[in-house]
Amino acid sequence: MNRQNLPQPKKHGGFVSKRISIPIFLVFGVVITIWFIQSQAFSSDPSRIGQGKPAAVLLYESSSHDLSANLKHGYKELREKYQDQIEMLVINTLSPNGIHFGQQSNATAGTILYYDAKGKKIAQIKGSKSVDDLEASFKQTFGI
Repeated sequence: MNRQNLPQPKKHGGFVSKRISIPIFLVFGVVITIWFIQSQAFSSDPSRIGQGKPAAVLLYESSSHDLSANLKHGYKELREKYQDQIEMLVINTLSPNGIHFGQQSNATAGTILYYDAKGKKIAQIKGSKSVDDLEASFKQTFGI
């Protein structure tokens, strides 16, 4: 039999593989982005308070862009510097978890509560603070 008489496979010129690979790369990129954002997010789990590390808990209201938003901005800036020494939590006072925590701690949005390593509340601050003021309060309260 002569090879020239055999049917030759159709060539697509890579069109099918390009059409499939683009969505795969897009999905992969979205998954990596979501993972990165979640790994950078603050915990909102109050059970982490009193687990052997001092804690600072920022209460904020997700619908507010004033007082608690300013505190949250400064709080984020300090996380990198103090996350090894202080358990830093952020709790939305409009969430079911946040409503319960706010009632239990008798605190409202725009407040940062400080707890010792055993979970005893030792201080709280309220109001818009600069990053320098927040850092000074961390140092004073936790002795760092």
